[in-house]
Amino acid sequence: MASPLFSTVEELAGLVREPDLDRLVVLGQRLLDESRGLAPDELTAAVGELTEVLKVGPYGEFARLALVARSFVLRGGSPLPLVPEVVPWIVRVLALRVLLSQAWPTVRRWRWPKTPPDPASDRVPEWGDFVARCKANADRFDLTDAGAVAMARSWRDIDPWLRLLHTAMERQEFRGAVAPLLPELTDLVDQLTDELHTADCIAGLARVLDNASLVVLDADSGRGYRLTMSGIGDNCQLHTLLADRLIGDPADGLILGLRPQPAWVAAASTGPAETPSPDHTLRRFRLFDGTGAYVSPQGRPSDIAERDGVRVLVVHPARGNHGWLHGRRFVNMVPTLALDEIMTPADAAAWHASITPARQDDFLGP
Repeated sequence: MASPLFSTVEELAGLVREPDLDRLVVLGQRLLDESRGLAPDELTAAVGELTEVLKVGPYGEFARLALVARSFVLRGGSPLPLVPEVVPWIVRVLALRVLLSQAWPTVRRWRWPKTPPDPASDRVPEWGDFVARCKANADRFDLTDAGAVAMARSWRDIDPWLRLLHTAMERQEFRGAVAPLLPELTDLVDQLTDELHTADCIAGLARVLDNASLVVLDADSGRGYRLTMSGIGDNCQLHTLLADRLIGDPADGLILGLRPQPAWVAAASTGPAETPSPDHTLRRFRLFDGTGAYVSPQGRPSDIAERDGVRVLVVHPARGNHGWLHGRRFVNMVPTLALDEIMTPADAAAWHASITPARQDDFLGP
């Protein structure tokens, strides 16, 4: 069924064929205004309709239509209609942008910055000169003239595409749908993390674990727990969620200790993400993996060492008041951490016997 925005999207499709930038601005704003208050299924239909425009790979001002699709997703629409054709286009633009970074020392004039600047900065090359230099060096990078122009365009167009991808990848169903593309996507964004903040964010999202098994062992009590985690962006967030799930009455099989404050748990879940000082989030554990190595709060769950296909953490009492201000890295990503099982004493003892003792002389684990 067509969305309430269908006729406006249809007119936009015509503008891609016969550009009218003034009309583009009017229609783009109309879509943003009229999408407010739409139901999630209507927004999902609108994402699908706009995908028909985005899949042709619009560039320049038309690439900003990706931000309209992003707004539909932020307001509750599903990003899944983007997967078949828009995501491969984004991967193509990413590959061109990586190539531009490699080509920049060759195409730049001496007065230009040493790396491609933000297109919104005041240190950008004149566009016509920039495109001409890309075309003049096309042979060096095995490009046609058209390919060289596309490479140049990627410099200006990459931001709206990456912002759309960032928002979409905060949704678990989307991460699952693009899983076959993740190796290529990760390789590309990893090459741009020093230049583009959004690329760095997507590099983190590409490494988020979903439906991942986790074994947690308590060093003091000898207890053990099996959990399943999804959508956790970093180990700071994991610290807080683990403390919320596992600290409680030992008579119930839980770990003795101070529970995290409700505001900290909310910041690590779906509430306001910041916990300003002096009431900032404090860790309740020190974490080590099954090899005895310290697990830094600044790392990611995907970095935790596996044993027999399961990530293993060993909790030790916290020392000092180490903490952080931000409860989660990706504000719109909904995490889950389910306590599936409190191990039997025999199962827990077997796990404890199989791991390497924590190297507590590690200066990173005070």
